[in-house]
Amino acid sequence: MSVRMMSFVGCLLLLTSLPGCGGTDFGEIGKISGTITLNGEKIATGTKVIFMKMDTGYAGFGFTKEEGKYSIEWHREGKVFDGLPIGTYNVLVEPPGTVDVESLSADEMLAGVSNEAAPVPTFDKKYTQTATSGLEFTIVAGDNVCDIPLK
Repeated sequence: MSVRMMSFVGCLLLLTSLPGCGGTDFGEIGKISGTITLNGEKIATGTKVIFMKMDTGYAGFGFTKEEGKYSIEWHREGKVFDGLPIGTYNVLVEPPGTVDVESLSADEMLAGVSNEAAPVPTFDKKYTQTATSGLEFTIVAGDNVCDIPLK
């Protein structure tokens, strides 16, 4: 299992182990949308963008559609929210075809996923990790446009 995949699986396990009670008040939600470009051009459809707030365990994601446009969904306590609770989020971007760990069984996660078929990003690899992406957005109540220009 690659270091990147192990890190993502570790984050996923951490996020799912955080305490949560039914009816929790997450505060105000901000809708998030934007456009991802690569050197000023639209990015490939199906590129995944993930907003993460590690201190709370909040993580939302979306996929680019035509013209590189995306919007973020947040799945929590059996509900789907159109956006995320307000706050500052680190962001990473993954190329289309990246393994979706949400679709893997626990046995598949433990067995590891082969890197042989892993897609190679057409953009700088630094954007595939929150620690190196340099992408950070503060989400406020209401609509938030978070355009992401990759190089």
